[in-house]
Amino acid sequence: MVPILNLPLYGLLKELPNDHEDLPSCYHNLGMMENHRGNYTESLQWLNKALQMYTQTLKSDDPIIARTYNSIGEVQLRTGDKSSALESFTKALNIRKKAFGEDHLLVAMCYHNIGNIYQEERKFQQAFEYHQKSFLIRQKHLPNVHPDLGASLHCLAGIYLCMNYPDQALDYYNKALKIYQKTLPSTHSDLAMLYYNLGLLYNGKNNFQLALTNFQKAAEIFKATLSATHPFIAAVQQQIQQISNRLR
Repeated sequence: MVPILNLPLYGLLKELPNDHEDLPSCYHNLGMMENHRGNYTESLQWLNKALQMYTQTLKSDDPIIARTYNSIGEVQLRTGDKSSALESFTKALNIRKKAFGEDHLLVAMCYHNIGNIYQEERKFQQAFEYHQKSFLIRQKHLPNVHPDLGASLHCLAGIYLCMNYPDQALDYYNKALKIYQKTLPSTHSDLAMLYYNLGLLYNGKNNFQLALTNFQKAAEIFKATLSATHPFIAAVQQQIQQISNRLR
């Protein structure tokens, strides 16, 4: 059974009749709230309740159902269930392509999410193809400094690095960095991860001073935004220590 907490959204849920048209939307929002809080089991319970109600009241190709599949996929990916996440993202993609056509930002989102799965599975050619599709759609419809463009460039850079093309990776990382610096808060987690990845790249090129600089920037953000026991902090501190020893 999904727990009910003493929060405004849960209070609203108690007041709605079981057949109220806003009920599945409340379920979806509760699912996303639990996702952001890291409660993935509860998140999936709420999202699946939303999906069940939507499928009873909407056509199977309604874009609202695609949104729910996409949200479910995001949670499944966070739990490490990549095969289920891929299935959910693909369902969302098929509905959105039918509803909006190929050239749409919501389709680009699905391509981006599927690319992330293939990247985690180290299927780099497939990951590159999906991220490239997403990037080209976003490039057509978004301002040149939109953070979603930065996210696409960041992912493509990571794939280049994994495929041992460090120069291409550096070019894409720097393009992403310029966008992030103009569009994201200075303590944003995406900016921290980009600095960390730049540190890895420069370390691999034996440019230890630049590697250290970027790891230190990542560490500064991690320390300001994460708990002291978060594994990212330990990882970046280990990199800083190793490079500092090399530079002595």
